[in-house]
Amino acid sequence: MSEIEIASAHGHIIRFETILPMDEISRAALIFPGLAYTTNHPALKFASLCCAQNGFTPILVNYAYLGLFEVNQQEKIVQILMDDARQIDAALNSYLALSADILLLGKSLGCFLVAHLTETMARACGTVWLTPNISYAPIWAAITHHKSSFIGMGKIDKYYQSSLPADISQHGNIALSLQPDLDHGLEAAGDVEKTITQQGALIADLNRWMKEPPQKESDLL
Repeated sequence: MSEIEIASAHGHIIRFETILPMDEISRAALIFPGLAYTTNHPALKFASLCCAQNGFTPILVNYAYLGLFEVNQQEKIVQILMDDARQIDAALNSYLALSADILLLGKSLGCFLVAHLTETMARACGTVWLTPNISYAPIWAAITHHKSSFIGMGKIDKYYQSSLPADISQHGNIALSLQPDLDHGLEAAGDVEKTITQQGALIADLNRWMKEPPQKESDLL
């Protein structure tokens, strides 16, 4: 296991964990977890395996932000996360300078960080958004403007909007896996069987999307 740590200007430790030295990875899948939903939780565990099965080397980006939300105002939190995203972006631009393909995958809070990775986003061959806050303008802009985006979420998610399927239908670059009973934690409350079945369906959709070649810009016009 290879591990690199960076300390943000705000004192947060961001850790990159992968099986190879980062400068030796040709196809990288960067996994950004949620606030409490870690890379060890089922959906991200299986999403990482899905990335590996499709030829990407998963890089787990781990951080701890729980305390940040307990003591700060919303505007300050947003600014701190944007600052950290810029530092992560610079680090990735250096560590993955030789990578031919980069896939970005975020879950919840991780989607916020992904949306602010300006340089890495420009290099990414695909972006995956699990339970994103689609009402946050930079996230929606990143989803709609990237050449190949995948959204996975449930209809019980606090961020789900009934207009989402229609909104996505206007963009040929976005694939959607919408599960009927999953909440923001990608669980069907009180129903283990539904949770397993619908998480499995979401991962199967993600796997199929990964196998499809990204659309050319001319296909999106």
